Amino acid sequence: MYTINKGKKAIVDGVEVPISVNVTINNLRHTVEVLSNAETPVHIRDSFYATNSIPGLIWIGHSGNPVLANSDDIMPQDFDEQNVRDDFTELKIMVDLFRKKKPESVSDSVIDMDSCGCPSLLMSNYCVRQAINNRVLAFNEEGQMNFDAPREI
Repeated sequence: MYTINKGKKAIVDGVEVPISVNVTINNLRHTVEVLSNAETPVHIRDSFYATNSIPGLIWIGHSGNPVLANSDDIMPQDFDEQNVRDDFTELKIMVDLFRKKKPESVSDSVIDMDSCGCPSLLMSNYCVRQAINNRVLAFNEEGQMNFDAPREI
């Protein structure tokens, strides 16, 4: 069982561990580092594997002893605030190009970032299997890598 402290980190036996319902941009690198480390206790990796919320994860092994294989694809080690700005700049360029081709598909409405929202936006749920299927990295008899089809747990 885990607890979430005031810093919104999951703590198990005094150690910060990743949980799928608490992944943010601020803890994503730490999350993928922990999941890709074979020394991380199996129950921590297996728990995340079972409730995976990150699209694109590729695992070596299956439920019971999964190890993340593509941590740098998910969050590069040197990814910083400037990289985020660059990504948003590129995204804006792509949206503007798309707007020229399909203007009816792009909204011009502005999001009010100062609005308060309402209590109905807050929700709580049990950590259960989410919609992201895991991809498992496998090796064929010749030692070549291939991907198994997505697996349901």
